[in-house]
Amino acid sequence: MIIRKSEDELRAMREAGRLTALTHAVVAAAVRPGITTASLDALAEEF
Repeated sequence: MIIRKSEDELRAMREAGRLTALTHAVVAAAVRPGITTASLDALAEEF
């Protein structure tokens, strides 16, 4: 069964996707040899 989303739900999903993409870009730019995954996690949380 397909459940249709309301416009508000679709807007929220789009915003969540946008924020996720921005977070990935910020974290990807910070990746370099020697940086820990804990540091990358903290960066993502702060963003």
